[in-house]
Amino acid sequence: MNNPHPSAPNVTTADLAEQLRFLALSSAYFDAGEWAEAKRLATAVRTLVHTTKASTSLLRHLDLDNRLRWVTSGWYEPGNLVSTDGLTMMSPGDPQEGDQAYRLFAKTAEEILPMRHAWVDFETWWKQIVIRDQVGREYSRRQIVLFLANKYGGAHYDRPGAADQALLDGSAFGWFYQDEPLFLGENRVLLSMRTIASEVEVVFADEQNALLVPDLPR
Repeated sequence: MNNPHPSAPNVTTADLAEQLRFLALSSAYFDAGEWAEAKRLATAVRTLVHTTKASTSLLRHLDLDNRLRWVTSGWYEPGNLVSTDGLTMMSPGDPQEGDQAYRLFAKTAEEILPMRHAWVDFETWWKQIVIRDQVGREYSRRQIVLFLANKYGGAHYDRPGAADQALLDGSAFGWFYQDEPLFLGENRVLLSMRTIASEVEVVFADEQNALLVPDLPR
């Protein structure tokens, strides 16, 4: 039987290093205020991990996706009846800086390591529910990455569906501050993408994973 995802002899760890460099550069620009870089982050992560019947991910070519251990820094706990935003952090804003009452932040690699996290296999990481809104819509890392890459300008544009739009505008999370609706995090999907990029950074900084790619330039 033919392998539906044959190894590509021209794909090397140098290509992997290049994609990780793209992630690092876009992360730096994002952190400097260029939030649209989340779309490039999504495109790079899609290139690294997303395999379909028509295309093979870079990590699948290198036989790494299912051999690496993946870090998950946030997830939805089944049975939780309130909105869950597993890939971002909330903290009070600074009124003197013109901030609103609360702000959302992405998680950096440096913040993920000492936090509560777990090592999981690739399929769990990719398809794990990380966001759940007030009406029960659930989103995985896969959905976030493919929405930004395939519909929101990473590589293509397409009309967002109702679930995509709810994720973008943050209107379905049911949070209130001083009896007023708290519509913070209109860019929660972009912040979540930044956290996903941080998780990938942690994966390739992990000493155990490094044994699988000893020739990866670092």
